[in-house]
Amino acid sequence: MGKLPTVDPYRYAPDPDEYRRADHGWFDELESVITLGAPHVRMGTRRIPMVEWLVRDEHYHNETRLRRRLVADAGDEVVAAIGGKASAAAEEAALAVTDFQHRFGGGSAIPDGSTSSGSGDHVMGIRCPRLRALAVAGTEIQEDLCIMEKGDQGQWRFTAGVVCFPTHWRITDKIGREQADIHGPVHYYADDLAQKVPHFFDRLKPNTLVKRRNWQINAGPLLFAPDLGDLHQPEVFRLEDIWVRSERQTLRRLPESQAVVFTIKVQQAPLGALVRYPTLRHKLAAAIDAWPGSYARSRGAKYGWFAGTVEWLRGGGLGG
Repeated sequence: MGKLPTVDPYRYAPDPDEYRRADHGWFDELESVITLGAPHVRMGTRRIPMVEWLVRDEHYHNETRLRRRLVADAGDEVVAAIGGKASAAAEEAALAVTDFQHRFGGGSAIPDGSTSSGSGDHVMGIRCPRLRALAVAGTEIQEDLCIMEKGDQGQWRFTAGVVCFPTHWRITDKIGREQADIHGPVHYYADDLAQKVPHFFDRLKPNTLVKRRNWQINAGPLLFAPDLGDLHQPEVFRLEDIWVRSERQTLRRLPESQAVVFTIKVQQAPLGALVRYPTLRHKLAAAIDAWPGSYARSRGAKYGWFAGTVEWLRGGGLGG
């Protein structure tokens, strides 16, 4: 569909000090999933209890406030569905709301597209009531929500979603596409995962929840980061300029529509926080060292922060 008119991501930049002061306990999980070489030969999923589906952490209030701003200001950029495919979106909204309220209590979204904790004005520009309900749900939790449905030809297709915190992609470029097209830019997907991923979706049961995690090195702590090239490029990068970004991802099948919902929870920390995690620091350096050149370039090696970051992970470089 092409790139929409630019929405300045720095207008929605979070307070970096909030993440510097935060509990980085998710580093422990990241350390356990680091692999050498390009992480493309396996999906890296593991089964977890249903009660671990959604996460509410210390950033909840600020992140949901930011998500509501994004939907209100740039709804066409962060919320989308293909025509006639909003039923699964409504089911997912109700499921997310029920789970969130059951686990965390308090006001949250309700399936008719209003909220019990606010006016719901941020979604008034969304005409479809069922998609509006999904947008409300996606702004009252910290996770992005993506819905995949199986078409008549047996291909899984991205049919609806609310993606406020994308890691270098746009929902407008992916909505309506089949799995192979969605992952087309991902290195080695066609060779190593193109058959595994659809088969995994086919076998996923409604009473099963699985989780996986990825990671990225970025310049700055943007949450709304649709374009890698939009990140600021100072002449000299300091340690405080570099951030570790990770996505906690889950997949589960919706019981009524049989669609699969894919959630994405972005977690981030300044690179310097790894001083307290020497094993993780060394694992990250070893993993990057083992990347093929083309994969490293796709992950940011062509930008100014990458070389100094790898040197720091190995034990030197990057002042500040």
